[in-house]
Amino acid sequence: MPEFLSIGIPARNEAASIEGVSSIERTISSITKSKAWRETAPADRELIVCVNGSRDKTAQVARALAKGIPGIKVIELKQAGKNNAINHIARESSSRADIIYFSDADVLVKRDTIGKTNRALRADRKMEFAAPIVVPSAAFVHPNRRGPTSSLYAEVSRVARRDKLYRLTGQGFAVRKKFLIANPMPTKKSFGDDRFINYAYPDKIKIVYDAIVVSRVASARGHMLQRVRHKRQKRNILEARPDLRETAKAQTKELSPMRAKLLKEIGQLSPRARLGLVVNQFAEFWAAVKARRKTKEAWPTIRSTKTGRRRRK
Repeated sequence: MPEFLSIGIPARNEAASIEGVSSIERTISSITKSKAWRETAPADRELIVCVNGSRDKTAQVARALAKGIPGIKVIELKQAGKNNAINHIARESSSRADIIYFSDADVLVKRDTIGKTNRALRADRKMEFAAPIVVPSAAFVHPNRRGPTSSLYAEVSRVARRDKLYRLTGQGFAVRKKFLIANPMPTKKSFGDDRFINYAYPDKIKIVYDAIVVSRVASARGHMLQRVRHKRQKRNILEARPDLRETAKAQTKELSPMRAKLLKEIGQLSPRARLGLVVNQFAEFWAAVKARRKTKEAWPTIRSTKTGRRRRK
C-alpha cells in the first residue's frame, strides 16, 4: 500500500490579501504544487485546514479553494489557539496517516520540502519530529532591496545554515501521528508549538537542512510584537512546566555561538544589517518590559509577515 500523505494547516485570520491574493491561498498553492502532493494519488493524500477562532473570512476562502482541489478538507473550531488546531487535525486525519506535516498559513514551501522532511523522519525511527529550515524571503532578493530587519535576518539565516544552528519552527514540521496522539500539544495557556516541542523533546527532533520553507520577515513593529509573544510563551511554558527550565537554559546557551559569530563578523555585515542589529537589541529590551503586562490577545496577528509573490530559487 502506498504511503499516505497527510498535511495540516492551522489557520486563524489569514484571509487578508496581498496583491489581491490571501496568504492562505498562497500557502495552499505552494503545497499543492509541491512534488509530494503532485506525485501522490488523490486517494492517498489529504490537506486539512483547521480554521479556529477566526474573525475574518479565512474559512470561506479555504472552502472556495477546496471546491477546485480534491483532497482538501476544511474544519472549523470556535476555540482559538494553534495547539488546539494541531490536536484537532491529528484526530481528524486519515487512519492511514502515520506522519502529518504541519504548515503555517502564511509561508511558502519549496517544491520538495514536504517530501524531504517526511522521508527524513521515516528514515530515522529514533526521531518523532522532523523540520525543514526557514529561510527569510529577503535572502532571495538583492541586498539593496532589504530593510534593516530583513538584512539582519538574512545574515542570521546564513550563519545558522552554515553552522547547523537551526531548530524546529512552527512554520513547518512533520510529526509521527501516533506520538502526537499519545502526547497532545498543551492547550491551557498560550504555549508556542515550536518552543514547547524544542523544550520538551529536544532529542526527538531532526532538522532537514536541504528542505526549505520561505517566510517573510516582519516589519520593525511586527518584529517587536513577535518578541513580546515569544517571551510570554516562554514564561507560560516554564511556569506550567518548571521541569523544562534546564532544557530552556541549555538551548539559550546553544544560541550564544551564533550571536558571538554575528558580532565577530559585524564588520562584514552591511550597514543595513548593522542597523537591524540595533533595532533587534531595542526590540529585546522593549519586549522584556511589554511581556510582563497582561493582554487580551495572546496571539496577535502580525500582517507584515504575510507572504508575497512566490519566487523560486
